[in-house]
Amino acid sequence: MLDLHGNAVALTAIVRILQLGRLQDTNAELQVMPSGLGGGDLFVDLLSADYMAKYDIELDFGGGKLNFFSKDHCEGRVVYWNTPGVAIMPMPFRDHHINTPVMLNGKSFKAILDTGAPGTTLFAHEAKHVFDTTKESLGSTVSESGPEPCHFEYTFESMSFEGINASIPRVALILDPVGKNDPNNKLVTGTRLKRVNDRDISEASIVIGINILTKLRLFTAFSENKIYMTPATTPVASQE
Repeated sequence: MLDLHGNAVALTAIVRILQLGRLQDTNAELQVMPSGLGGGDLFVDLLSADYMAKYDIELDFGGGKLNFFSKDHCEGRVVYWNTPGVAIMPMPFRDHHINTPVMLNGKSFKAILDTGAPGTTLFAHEAKHVFDTTKESLGSTVSESGPEPCHFEYTFESMSFEGINASIPRVALILDPVGKNDPNNKLVTGTRLKRVNDRDISEASIVIGINILTKLRLFTAFSENKIYMTPATTPVASQE
């Protein structure tokens, strides 16, 4: 197993008691990362979907809360807050990533929801194929920061999930230098046969990062393989 920096994880720790708020888990099995997470003293652990999928999870960005729920509940009865609308979408759980469909400028894409990604990314070749958007397009800006290898950034007109509008998204268009998109790939067959490292067409081409997710309130119902989305609730004003 590799960590998010590409380092091999060789050790596993059995934690006798793992406490998350009022939730208590015993003998939790955790991977020991050989390197830090890059957050300094801000955090030392990474809680990912392989552990969280044991529960149903609510991400309330507006309220600043992460809520864990038992999977033992009536199907569909999960959105308990007042909201003008709800998007209910299939949530394939693939390689410990939450996958879901998304509409970008009215076009359908497969996406991964990633709370560990600060920004949202789309493969550059997909942007060119679907929208004819390139680095030379009006509104494109070359970025020296963000995900690597970052090619350029572009602001699209809309992003929505089953009618729930997220925001006007600024997306990093990144290279995908593997398989047929690798200019140095020598595994050319001379036919329409796939190269051995071509991406599976069922894989997501968009990663939805925190710049979009904070505009939403999410209930990931692992028990139903569905995700419920609503607009983010307004933070409660301070009483001081």
